[in-house]
Amino acid sequence: MTTGNVVRGVAWLLVLASVASPVLSQERSSPRLRGLVTARHEAMLSTQINAIIAEMSFRAGDRFRKGDTLVRFDCAVQKAQYQRAQAEVSAARKTLTIKKELLRLSTVSPLDVQLAEAEVAKSEADLAQATAITAMCQVKAPFDGRVIEAKAHAHESYSSGQPLLSIVDDTSLEVEVIIPSSWLTWVKAGASFKIKIEENGQTVTGTVSKLGARIDQVSQTIKVYGSLGPRAGTLIPGMTGEVTFDGQP
Repeated sequence: MTTGNVVRGVAWLLVLASVASPVLSQERSSPRLRGLVTARHEAMLSTQINAIIAEMSFRAGDRFRKGDTLVRFDCAVQKAQYQRAQAEVSAARKTLTIKKELLRLSTVSPLDVQLAEAEVAKSEADLAQATAITAMCQVKAPFDGRVIEAKAHAHESYSSGQPLLSIVDDTSLEVEVIIPSSWLTWVKAGASFKIKIEENGQTVTGTVSKLGARIDQVSQTIKVYGSLGPRAGTLIPGMTGEVTFDGQP
């Protein structure tokens, strides 16, 4: 389970604690609905090399753009291996050219040419591997967003697969809210709602973008997801608020 999922789980436990009682009672009066602001894209970045971290350009809270270099490694060894692989490809291709010419002159056998071709294929595969490893020497941002937390620091020795940065796309937010399943008779995709954010008192409008895939059989509730209107720019993931739907009973 990722850090983002753990944080989201804790937030939902708090939300559920506040709404479970009125939802479960199924009273005729409208229950208070709690919404949770979440990000559509969130990631814990890592890479598959062992190297010293040369530079981490962004710290917690910093904003970045898609394609920005977030982490750069000292890859002197990897780059040397890449250059060696390039040289071996060049040598293998030249050898193959010579073998083909010698075959034309009947001074080598077809087997010699086949072995030279195999050596070219092997060296090209080694170069492709070296190229892929070298590409990991920089970790680039997969989307626009902000850094949640740095899990490593410049000049530290990094081991393959370890967490580097926790990042979030705070430009693409949505609201998750749990409603009584009986409301599915009128809450559909496209239904309008408002959420009053507790943290800043702001009221933001939105529309239901999709419904959850399963009804909870115990509480008879379902989660719905809503996209937010143009005033959502001041919100950040983790904020909560009271949700009301247009036409809510």
